[in-house]
Amino acid sequence: MKFRFLIAPVTLALFGCTDNDDNGFNLPESDSKSSTVLITDGLFTDSRDSKQYKVIKIDDFYWMAENLNYYGDKVKGEAWCLEDDKKNCDKYGSLYTFTSAKKACPKGWVLPTNAQWNALRKYIDKYNGDEGVGTSLKDTKSWADFNNAEKGTNRFRLAMLASGRRNNDGIDVMAAGKHAFYWTSTVRDEETAYGWALHYDTDVLDSGYYYQDHGMSVRCIVEYNDNVKLDSTSDDNWTKDPLEFDYGSLKVDGKTYKTIKIGTQTWMAENMNSKTDESWCIKDDEKYCEQYGRFYSWKDAQKVCPSGWHLPAIKDVNTLYYYVGTLQSLKSTDGWSINDGTDNWGFSALPAGGYESGSSFDLGKTAYFWLSNEMNDDFANQFTFKYYDNDGFISQQKKTIGQSVRCVKDE
Repeated sequence: MKFRFLIAPVTLALFGCTDNDDNGFNLPESDSKSSTVLITDGLFTDSRDSKQYKVIKIDDFYWMAENLNYYGDKVKGEAWCLEDDKKNCDKYGSLYTFTSAKKACPKGWVLPTNAQWNALRKYIDKYNGDEGVGTSLKDTKSWADFNNAEKGTNRFRLAMLASGRRNNDGIDVMAAGKHAFYWTSTVRDEETAYGWALHYDTDVLDSGYYYQDHGMSVRCIVEYNDNVKLDSTSDDNWTKDPLEFDYGSLKVDGKTYKTIKIGTQTWMAENMNSKTDESWCIKDDEKYCEQYGRFYSWKDAQKVCPSGWHLPAIKDVNTLYYYVGTLQSLKSTDGWSINDGTDNWGFSALPAGGYESGSSFDLGKTAYFWLSNEMNDDFANQFTFKYYDNDGFISQQKKTIGQSVRCVKDE
Protein backbone atom coordinates (compact mmCIF):
# COMPACT_ATOMS: atom_id res chain seq x y z
CA MET A 1 0.00 0.00 0.00
CA LYS A 2 1.23 3.51 -0.83
CA PHE A 3 1.18 5.75 2.28
CA ARG A 4 1.54 9.44 1.49
CA PHE A 5 0.33 12.31 3.63
CA LEU A 6 0.84 16.04 3.59
CA ILE A 7 2.25 17.84 6.58
CA ALA A 8 -0.79 18.76 8.61
CA PRO A 9 -2.03 19.28 12.16
CA VAL A 10 5.08 -9.41 -13.75
CA THR A 11 3.52 -11.76 -15.67
CA LEU A 12 4.95 -14.40 -18.14
CA ALA A 13 6.29 -13.03 -21.43
CA LEU A 14 6.28 -14.59 -24.89
CA PHE A 15 9.28 -16.86 -25.60
CA GLY A 16 10.28 -16.91 -21.97
CA CYS A 17 9.46 -16.24 -18.38
CA THR A 18 10.44 -13.49 -16.02
CA ASP A 19 13.96 -14.20 -14.87
CA ASN A 20 15.19 -10.86 -13.66
CA ASP A 21 18.60 -11.28 -12.05
CA ASP A 22 19.97 -7.90 -13.13
CA ASN A 23 19.99 -5.95 -9.87
CA GLY A 24 22.48 -3.24 -10.78
CA PHE A 25 22.58 -0.36 -13.21
CA ASN A 26 25.73 -1.43 -15.06
CA LEU A 27 25.73 0.16 -18.48
CA PRO A 28 27.22 -1.28 -21.66
CA GLU A 29 30.64 -0.14 -22.76
CA SER A 30 30.52 3.02 -24.86
CA ASP A 31 32.63 5.91 -26.05
CA SER A 32 30.23 8.56 -24.81
CA LYS A 33 31.74 9.59 -21.47
CA SER A 34 32.66 12.96 -22.97
CA SER A 35 29.74 13.24 -25.40
CA THR A 36 27.57 16.27 -24.72
CA VAL A 37 23.83 15.66 -24.99
CA LEU A 38 22.16 18.94 -25.96
CA ILE A 39 18.46 19.11 -25.08
CA THR A 40 16.71 22.19 -26.43
CA ASP A 41 13.19 22.88 -25.21
CA GLY A 42 12.68 19.19 -24.55
CA LEU A 43 14.09 18.02 -27.90
CA PHE A 44 17.29 16.19 -28.85
CA THR A 45 18.63 16.24 -32.42
CA ASP A 46 20.52 13.16 -33.64
CA SER A 47 23.56 14.51 -35.52
CA ARG A 48 23.70 11.36 -37.70
CA ASP A 49 20.48 12.06 -39.58
CA SER A 50 19.07 15.27 -38.04
CA LYS A 51 16.02 13.45 -36.63
CA GLN A 52 14.60 15.03 -33.49
CA TYR A 53 13.34 13.15 -30.43
CA LYS A 54 11.27 14.38 -27.53
CA VAL A 55 12.95 13.90 -24.16
CA ILE A 56 11.40 13.36 -20.74
CA LYS A 57 13.13 13.08 -17.39
CA ILE A 58 11.61 10.29 -15.32
CA ASP A 59 13.06 9.92 -11.83
CA ASP A 60 16.86 10.09 -12.36
CA PHE A 61 16.95 9.22 -16.07
CA TYR A 62 16.52 11.15 -19.30
CA TRP A 63 14.46 8.98 -21.67
CA MET A 64 13.65 9.46 -25.31
CA ALA A 65 9.89 9.95 -25.40
CA GLU A 66 9.75 8.46 -28.91
CA ASN A 67 10.92 5.17 -30.42
CA LEU A 68 14.35 5.38 -32.04
CA ASN A 69 14.24 5.60 -35.83
CA TYR A 70 17.87 5.34 -36.93
CA TYR A 71 18.63 2.92 -39.79
CA GLY A 72 22.05 4.06 -41.02
CA ASP A 73 25.18 2.05 -41.86
CA LYS A 74 25.85 1.24 -38.21
CA VAL A 75 22.81 -1.08 -38.12
CA LYS A 76 22.50 -1.94 -41.80
CA GLY A 77 20.83 -5.29 -42.36
CA GLU A 78 19.68 -5.52 -38.74
CA ALA A 79 17.06 -2.77 -38.59
CA TRP A 80 13.72 -2.78 -40.38
CA CYS A 81 10.46 -0.99 -40.76
CA LEU A 82 7.35 -2.87 -39.71
CA GLU A 83 5.95 -4.68 -42.79
CA ASP A 84 8.95 -3.24 -44.70
CA ASP A 85 7.05 0.02 -45.09
CA LYS A 86 9.06 3.20 -44.48
CA LYS A 87 5.90 4.97 -43.39
CA ASN A 88 5.79 2.61 -40.42
CA CYS A 89 9.33 3.63 -39.45
CA ASP A 90 8.21 7.24 -39.49
CA LYS A 91 5.23 6.34 -37.32
CA TYR A 92 6.57 3.65 -34.99
CA GLY A 93 10.35 3.89 -35.23
CA SER A 94 12.63 1.10 -36.48
CA LEU A 95 12.74 -2.50 -35.28
CA TYR A 96 16.20 -3.77 -34.28
CA THR A 97 17.92 -7.03 -33.52
CA PHE A 98 19.51 -7.14 -30.08
CA THR A 99 22.97 -6.66 -31.62
CA SER A 100 21.94 -3.62 -33.63
CA ALA A 101 19.90 -2.19 -30.75
CA LYS A 102 23.08 -1.92 -28.66
CA LYS A 103 24.74 0.10 -31.44
CA ALA A 104 21.78 2.20 -32.54
CA CYS A 105 21.59 4.93 -29.88
CA PRO A 106 23.32 8.27 -30.62
CA LYS A 107 26.52 9.28 -28.82
CA GLY A 108 25.79 10.11 -25.22
CA TRP A 109 22.79 7.76 -25.19
CA VAL A 110 22.60 4.03 -24.48
CA LEU A 111 20.17 1.16 -24.49
CA PRO A 112 18.73 0.90 -20.94
CA THR A 113 19.60 -2.08 -18.77
CA ASN A 114 16.94 -4.44 -17.49
CA ALA A 115 17.33 -2.86 -14.05
CA GLN A 116 16.70 0.63 -15.47
CA TRP A 117 13.51 -0.57 -17.12
CA ASN A 118 12.50 -2.09 -13.81
CA ALA A 119 13.24 1.21 -12.05
CA LEU A 120 10.97 2.94 -14.56
CA ARG A 121 8.21 0.41 -13.87
CA LYS A 122 8.50 0.96 -10.12
CA TYR A 123 8.45 4.76 -10.47
CA ILE A 124 5.34 4.69 -12.67
CA ASP A 125 3.63 2.26 -10.30
CA LYS A 126 4.35 4.58 -7.36
CA TYR A 127 2.96 7.75 -8.92
CA ASN A 128 0.10 6.64 -11.18
CA GLY A 129 -2.73 6.28 -8.67
CA ASP A 130 -4.49 2.98 -9.25
CA GLU A 131 -3.76 2.70 -12.99
CA GLY A 132 -1.90 -0.25 -14.40
CA VAL A 133 1.66 0.62 -15.41
CA GLY A 134 0.90 -0.40 -18.99
CA THR A 135 -2.09 1.94 -19.10
CA SER A 136 0.05 4.84 -17.87
CA LEU A 137 2.77 4.20 -20.47
CA LYS A 138 0.69 3.60 -23.60
CA ASP A 139 -0.01 6.47 -25.95
CA THR A 140 -3.66 7.37 -26.47
CA LYS A 141 -4.08 6.62 -30.19
CA SER A 142 -2.06 3.68 -31.54
CA TRP A 143 -3.57 0.84 -29.48
CA ALA A 144 -6.46 -1.38 -30.56
CA ASP A 145 -9.49 -1.59 -28.28
CA PHE A 146 -10.15 -4.75 -26.32
CA ASN A 147 -13.30 -5.36 -24.28
CA ASN A 148 -12.91 -3.52 -20.98
CA ALA A 149 -9.15 -2.97 -21.16
CA GLU A 150 -8.24 0.55 -20.07
CA LYS A 151 -7.32 3.00 -22.81
CA GLY A 152 -3.77 4.29 -22.63
CA THR A 153 -3.40 7.61 -20.81
CA ASN A 154 0.21 8.52 -21.67
CA ARG A 155 0.25 9.76 -18.07
CA PHE A 156 4.02 10.38 -18.01
CA ARG A 157 4.44 11.52 -21.65
CA LEU A 158 6.53 8.50 -22.68
CA ALA A 159 3.97 7.75 -25.43
CA MET A 160 4.80 4.09 -25.92
CA LEU A 161 3.40 2.95 -29.25
CA ALA A 162 1.86 -0.33 -30.36
CA SER A 163 4.81 -0.85 -32.68
CA GLY A 164 4.68 -4.64 -33.09
CA ARG A 165 7.62 -7.06 -33.50
CA ARG A 166 9.48 -8.75 -36.35
CA ASN A 167 10.37 -12.43 -36.01
CA ASN A 168 13.65 -13.92 -37.23
CA ASP A 169 11.85 -15.27 -40.30
CA GLY A 170 10.93 -11.72 -41.30
CA ILE A 171 7.25 -12.14 -40.47
CA ASP A 172 5.62 -9.48 -38.33
CA VAL A 173 3.64 -11.88 -36.16
CA MET A 174 3.04 -9.18 -33.59
CA ALA A 175 1.44 -6.58 -35.79
CA ALA A 176 1.07 -2.91 -35.01
CA GLY A 177 -1.86 -1.87 -32.86
CA LYS A 178 -1.76 -4.75 -30.40
CA HIS A 179 1.75 -5.18 -28.98
CA ALA A 180 5.02 -3.37 -28.29
CA PHE A 181 8.40 -4.93 -27.44
CA TYR A 182 11.45 -3.02 -26.19
CA TRP A 183 15.02 -4.26 -25.90
CA THR A 184 17.19 -3.86 -22.82
CA SER A 185 20.99 -4.14 -22.95
CA THR A 186 20.97 -7.13 -20.59
CA VAL A 187 21.94 -10.52 -22.02
CA ARG A 188 20.33 -13.68 -20.67
CA ASP A 189 22.25 -16.31 -22.64
CA GLU A 190 23.78 -16.85 -26.10
CA GLU A 191 20.40 -16.78 -27.81
CA THR A 192 18.21 -14.49 -25.72
CA ALA A 193 18.23 -11.09 -24.05
CA TYR A 194 15.84 -9.30 -21.75
CA GLY A 195 13.08 -7.04 -22.98
CA TRP A 196 9.82 -5.47 -21.87
CA ALA A 197 6.42 -5.64 -23.54
CA LEU A 198 3.02 -3.98 -23.60
CA HIS A 199 -0.16 -5.59 -24.92
CA TYR A 200 -3.50 -4.18 -26.00
CA ASP A 201 -5.53 -6.55 -23.83
CA THR A 202 -3.75 -5.95 -20.49
CA ASP A 203 -2.75 -2.99 -18.34
CA VAL A 204 0.66 -4.36 -17.32
CA LEU A 205 4.26 -3.88 -18.41
CA ASP A 206 5.77 -7.36 -18.88
CA SER A 207 9.38 -8.37 -18.37
CA GLY A 208 10.71 -11.38 -20.27
CA TYR A 209 13.43 -12.66 -22.58
CA TYR A 210 13.43 -12.79 -26.36
CA TYR A 211 15.49 -14.24 -29.20
CA GLN A 212 18.27 -11.83 -30.06
CA ASP A 213 17.55 -11.93 -33.82
CA HIS A 214 13.97 -10.66 -33.42
CA GLY A 215 13.20 -7.09 -34.42
CA MET A 216 12.04 -4.96 -31.47
CA SER A 217 11.74 -1.28 -30.60
CA VAL A 218 14.34 0.84 -28.80
CA ARG A 219 14.11 3.66 -26.29
CA CYS A 220 17.46 5.26 -25.49
CA ILE A 221 18.44 6.94 -22.22
CA VAL A 222 21.22 9.43 -21.50
CA GLU A 223 24.26 7.53 -20.27
CA TYR A 224 25.76 10.20 -18.01
CA ASN A 225 23.56 12.99 -16.68
CA ASP A 226 26.64 15.19 -16.21
CA ASN A 227 26.89 15.34 -20.01
CA VAL A 228 23.43 16.85 -20.42
CA LYS A 229 23.35 20.47 -21.52
CA LEU A 230 19.98 22.21 -21.34
CA ASP A 231 19.32 24.99 -23.84
CA SER A 232 15.84 26.22 -23.13
CA THR A 233 13.69 29.31 -22.96
CA SER A 234 12.93 28.23 -19.39
CA ASP A 235 14.44 25.78 -16.93
CA ASP A 236 12.50 22.84 -18.37
CA ASN A 237 14.24 19.78 -19.74
CA TRP A 238 11.26 17.67 -20.78
CA THR A 239 8.62 17.72 -23.44
CA LYS A 240 5.46 19.62 -22.60
CA ASP A 241 3.11 17.75 -24.89
CA PRO A 242 -0.43 18.40 -23.67
CA LEU A 243 -2.09 15.32 -22.21
CA GLU A 244 -5.63 14.26 -22.99
CA PHE A 245 -8.03 14.35 -20.04
CA ASP A 246 -11.68 13.47 -19.73
CA TYR A 247 -12.75 16.84 -18.35
CA GLY A 248 -16.21 17.44 -17.01
CA SER A 249 -17.83 20.84 -16.59
CA LEU A 250 -19.42 22.92 -13.85
CA LYS A 251 -21.47 26.08 -14.39
CA VAL A 252 -21.35 28.73 -11.67
CA ASP A 253 -22.75 32.27 -12.00
CA GLY A 254 -22.78 32.01 -15.79
CA LYS A 255 -19.20 30.79 -16.03
CA THR A 256 -18.26 27.23 -17.04
CA TYR A 257 -15.32 25.55 -15.31
CA LYS A 258 -13.47 22.37 -16.22
CA THR A 259 -13.64 19.60 -13.66
CA ILE A 260 -11.45 16.50 -13.37
CA LYS A 261 -11.90 13.18 -11.59
CA ILE A 262 -8.75 12.08 -9.73
CA GLY A 263 -9.20 8.79 -7.95
CA THR A 264 -12.52 8.90 -6.08
CA GLN A 265 -12.67 12.71 -6.01
CA THR A 266 -13.85 15.28 -8.54
CA TRP A 267 -12.10 18.65 -8.39
CA MET A 268 -12.44 21.93 -10.21
CA ALA A 269 -9.58 22.06 -12.72
CA GLU A 270 -9.62 25.88 -12.74
CA ASN A 271 -9.60 28.52 -10.01
CA MET A 272 -12.94 29.96 -8.96
CA ASN A 273 -13.75 33.33 -10.56
CA SER A 274 -17.10 34.42 -9.11
CA LYS A 275 -17.13 37.99 -7.81
CA THR A 276 -17.94 38.53 -4.12
CA ASP A 277 -17.63 41.43 -1.69
CA GLU A 278 -14.22 40.26 -0.50
CA SER A 279 -12.59 39.04 -3.71
CA TRP A 280 -9.87 40.58 -5.84
CA CYS A 281 -7.87 40.16 -9.05
CA ILE A 282 -4.09 40.16 -9.49
CA LYS A 283 -2.98 43.80 -9.72
CA ASP A 284 -6.69 44.68 -9.46
CA ASP A 285 -6.94 43.95 -13.19
CA GLU A 286 -9.89 41.85 -14.40
CA LYS A 287 -7.87 40.33 -17.24
CA TYR A 288 -5.83 38.39 -14.67
CA CYS A 289 -8.99 36.99 -13.12
CA GLU A 290 -9.83 35.32 -16.43
CA GLN A 291 -6.54 33.44 -16.34
CA TYR A 292 -5.91 32.91 -12.63
CA GLY A 293 -9.31 33.25 -11.01
CA ARG A 294 -10.05 35.55 -8.08
CA PHE A 295 -8.54 35.82 -4.62
CA TYR A 296 -10.98 35.41 -1.73
CA SER A 297 -10.92 36.16 1.95
CA TRP A 298 -11.49 33.03 4.01
CA LYS A 299 -14.98 34.30 4.90
CA ASP A 300 -16.02 34.56 1.24
CA ALA A 301 -14.20 31.35 0.31
CA GLN A 302 -16.64 29.57 2.66
CA LYS A 303 -19.64 30.55 0.53
CA VAL A 304 -18.36 30.68 -3.06
CA CYS A 305 -18.61 26.94 -3.91
CA PRO A 306 -21.92 25.97 -5.57
CA SER A 307 -24.46 23.49 -4.21
CA GLY A 308 -23.09 19.94 -4.26
CA TRP A 309 -19.51 21.18 -3.96
CA HIS A 310 -17.48 22.38 -0.99
CA LEU A 311 -14.30 24.16 0.01
CA PRO A 312 -11.79 21.34 0.58
CA ALA A 313 -10.73 20.28 4.04
CA ILE A 314 -7.36 18.88 5.10
CA LYS A 315 -8.72 15.35 4.64
CA ASP A 316 -9.61 16.17 1.00
CA VAL A 317 -6.11 17.30 0.05
CA ASN A 318 -4.58 14.36 1.90
CA THR A 319 -6.79 12.03 -0.14
CA LEU A 320 -5.61 13.79 -3.31
CA TYR A 321 -1.95 13.61 -2.33
CA TYR A 322 -2.23 9.98 -1.28
CA TYR A 323 -3.53 9.16 -4.75
CA VAL A 324 -1.07 11.08 -6.95
CA GLY A 325 2.04 10.76 -4.77
CA THR A 326 3.75 14.03 -5.72
CA LEU A 327 2.36 17.52 -6.03
CA GLN A 328 4.59 18.34 -8.99
CA SER A 329 2.14 16.23 -10.97
CA LEU A 330 -0.66 18.67 -9.99
CA LYS A 331 1.20 21.88 -10.90
CA SER A 332 0.65 23.49 -14.31
CA THR A 333 3.31 22.94 -16.98
CA ASP A 334 4.05 26.64 -17.34
CA GLY A 335 3.77 29.94 -15.52
CA TRP A 336 6.09 29.02 -12.63
CA SER A 337 9.24 31.13 -12.29
CA ILE A 338 11.23 27.90 -12.01
CA ASN A 339 10.34 24.23 -11.64
CA ASP A 340 7.18 23.97 -13.71
CA GLY A 341 4.94 21.05 -12.91
CA THR A 342 4.14 18.00 -15.03
CA ASP A 343 0.34 18.28 -14.65
CA ASN A 344 -0.13 14.53 -15.07
CA TRP A 345 -3.69 14.64 -13.74
CA GLY A 346 -5.21 17.76 -15.35
CA PHE A 347 -5.41 19.66 -12.05
CA SER A 348 -3.22 22.51 -13.39
CA ALA A 349 -2.43 24.39 -10.17
CA LEU A 350 -1.48 27.93 -11.20
CA PRO A 351 1.07 30.11 -9.39
CA ALA A 352 -1.38 32.96 -8.84
CA GLY A 353 0.15 34.03 -5.52
CA GLY A 354 -2.03 35.95 -3.04
CA TYR A 355 -3.48 39.35 -2.15
CA GLU A 356 -3.08 41.60 0.91
CA SER A 357 -3.91 45.23 1.66
CA GLY A 358 -4.53 46.21 -1.95
CA SER A 359 -1.49 44.44 -3.41
CA SER A 360 -0.97 41.04 -5.00
CA PHE A 361 2.16 39.03 -4.25
CA ASP A 362 4.07 35.90 -5.29
CA LEU A 363 2.74 35.73 -8.86
CA GLY A 364 4.68 32.97 -10.67
CA LYS A 365 6.06 31.63 -7.42
CA THR A 366 3.30 30.16 -5.29
CA ALA A 367 -0.23 28.77 -5.37
CA TYR A 368 -2.24 29.28 -2.18
CA PHE A 369 -5.60 27.57 -1.75
CA TRP A 370 -7.98 28.12 1.15
CA LEU A 371 -9.09 25.12 3.19
CA SER A 372 -12.24 24.95 5.29
CA ASN A 373 -10.40 24.11 8.52
CA GLU A 374 -10.41 27.02 10.96
CA MET A 375 -7.57 27.59 13.43
CA ASN A 376 -9.09 30.40 15.53
CA ASP A 377 -10.89 33.71 15.06
CA ASP A 378 -8.05 35.14 13.00
CA PHE A 379 -6.41 32.20 11.18
CA ALA A 380 -7.46 29.31 8.92
CA ASN A 381 -5.62 26.60 7.01
CA GLN A 382 -4.18 26.93 3.53
CA PHE A 383 -2.77 24.44 1.05
CA THR A 384 0.43 25.73 -0.60
CA PHE A 385 2.49 24.85 -3.68
CA LYS A 386 5.93 26.51 -3.86
CA TYR A 387 7.95 27.20 -7.01
CA TYR A 388 11.17 25.77 -5.57
CA ASP A 389 9.68 22.50 -4.31
CA ASN A 390 7.75 19.60 -5.80
CA ASP A 391 5.80 18.97 -2.63
CA GLY A 392 3.16 21.04 -0.91
CA PHE A 393 2.28 21.72 2.67
CA ILE A 394 -0.57 22.81 4.88
CA SER A 395 -0.10 25.83 7.10
CA GLN A 396 -2.11 28.67 8.60
CA GLN A 397 -2.87 32.10 7.18
CA LYS A 398 -4.73 35.23 8.26
CA LYS A 399 -8.36 35.04 7.18
CA THR A 400 -8.20 38.50 5.61
CA ILE A 401 -5.54 37.48 3.07
CA GLY A 402 -6.84 36.86 -0.46
CA GLN A 403 -6.17 33.36 -1.78
CA SER A 404 -7.36 31.06 -4.58
CA VAL A 405 -10.23 28.59 -4.32
CA ARG A 406 -10.70 25.15 -5.84
CA CYS A 407 -13.95 23.38 -4.95
CA VAL A 408 -14.30 19.61 -4.62
CA LYS A 409 -17.50 17.71 -5.30
CA ASP A 410 -19.47 16.30 -2.37
CA GLU A 411 -19.25 12.53 -2.13
